Amino acid sequence: MTPRTDFTEECTAGMSSGKRERVVPPPAPALTDARSSWSRGDFDGCLALLDAIGTLPAASEAWVEGTLLRARSLYRLKRYAEVVALLEPTHSAFAPGDESCTARMLLGSSITRSGEVDRGLAMLEATAVHAEAPGVHAAVRTEITHARALAHWTRRELDAAERLARQAEAAGADIISARATQLRGYVAMAQHRFPDALALFHATLDAYWLCRERDSDLVETAILAISSIELMLRSRSVPGTHGIPERRRVREPWDATPAVASVAAMQICAGDAWQFAHDGDRDTAFRKMRRAEEMASVPAWRVWALSARALLAEAFGERGSAREHAALASEISQGVDWSATTGEERIALLLLAEIATVTDPPAARAALETYDALPAPIDPGNVISTDPRLGALEEYVRGLVLRSEGATTAAGTCLRSAAARFAECGHLWRSVLALIALDAVSADSAGMDAARAIVSEHFPKSFLARRVGLGALSDPIVGGLTPAQRDVLALLLQGLNAREIATRTGRAYNTVRVHIDRLREAFKTSSIHALVVDCHRRGIVLPVRVPPAHKREAVRNCG
Repeated sequence: MTPRTDFTEECTAGMSSGKRERVVPPPAPALTDARSSWSRGDFDGCLALLDAIGTLPAASEAWVEGTLLRARSLYRLKRYAEVVALLEPTHSAFAPGDESCTARMLLGSSITRSGEVDRGLAMLEATAVHAEAPGVHAAVRTEITHARALAHWTRRELDAAERLARQAEAAGADIISARATQLRGYVAMAQHRFPDALALFHATLDAYWLCRERDSDLVETAILAISSIELMLRSRSVPGTHGIPERRRVREPWDATPAVASVAAMQICAGDAWQFAHDGDRDTAFRKMRRAEEMASVPAWRVWALSARALLAEAFGERGSAREHAALASEISQGVDWSATTGEERIALLLLAEIATVTDPPAARAALETYDALPAPIDPGNVISTDPRLGALEEYVRGLVLRSEGATTAAGTCLRSAAARFAECGHLWRSVLALIALDAVSADSAGMDAARAIVSEHFPKSFLARRVGLGALSDPIVGGLTPAQRDVLALLLQGLNAREIATRTGRAYNTVRVHIDRLREAFKTSSIHALVVDCHRRGIVLPVRVPPAHKREAVRNCG
């Protein structure tokens, strides 16, 4: 591993001026405490300590350190306009060398992140030239390189961003190099190189925990990317790290600071819930998704979390719970100004439409129409805006809505395309869901056969196994049933009552009642409802085999 320089100490070269000839006196205790807070990643605490110090003598060593500490903290908190307001009128007062380059780097990067990309990048390029002067610390040059990489990333100039990020990564400059590895991960995502991206985000975590400086936002966003990509690539070869607590750790074990619920933490929890669902761990999946919903702090994200919770409930056959959560999500959705959203939170409308096709089809159409009517696409600065999963999800949900409305031909076209697009980017389990939905509107069984093969190889313990009918016959009770009893059980699990089953199969009503009694005895349940609930909990799904109409009379005659 490339030796890492002590970036925390070297950054202070850009705070306390290694260029002044006189001896720098020891900093005031308050400044020392502020620097310590910044190194621990407590940027709000750093700002509070700096505020408590009050006004420092202009151009003094304490003023230089305090101003750069304030600018760094504001930058890490993404308060870029405040960095610009702080440094634009003062950056020329910093001594040439480390101080000046650091101030100009923070200013140029903040200008870039505020939307003036060309002006900010021009300042960063000029600062890089100044940083070549003798005596400028290598850590400062590395930080400038990383800032330039970010600027090119903002313009989606991916080759330039990758080249500069590699330079910053290779410098071994503590947390800046870790951030450069993370940026390379986002570049790989934008290029749809998802396995490479996953490896880079894991490398970011490994590098981060070797750093002396702390930044919970960096580690949390890296974990979110890992969770998202692992869920996307979930397969026999990518089982996920959701069950390894160390790979979800954001803080040091000794850090007793209460964790603040964030959007990233909510998304991680929800993604991991689906991972546990693929493991067949229903209880942990439900617990994780419930926690995700509790962390949703604004209405749009609450709709997102509630819709995800409803979808998970439906996946495990908990139709009543799914209906309850979907109804609440739909109610909250009515009060959200969706046109004001620009990020991933608007995907809540797609998730709501997806579950509502099962629980409330008119609400599904309304949610999809709201999504389609949004005046602008997702902010192009968000990597999800060009993610192929988004387009596939849009097509999948559109197909489900059309299917719920009886437009089977149009639905089949959308679902077939969605299944292919999901598969192209490695999103196998979503591709399976599209194939299952396609089977309901297509006479061709090839899609379901393909889904069954994927589930058998990659998701044998998942809720998907229940959806495609795998594993039911291996259940010790189901294995002992007669074919007629299995037919009746399959239709009970579809929600039909005894008379409907008799009509559907051509069997006599009393015969169906006898089969149901035998089923209750076999499963040791007291009612049909209890029987269905028990089968759902056991993951039992059976294919529905309905005899053709011309054979029903023969079935009726033989009982």
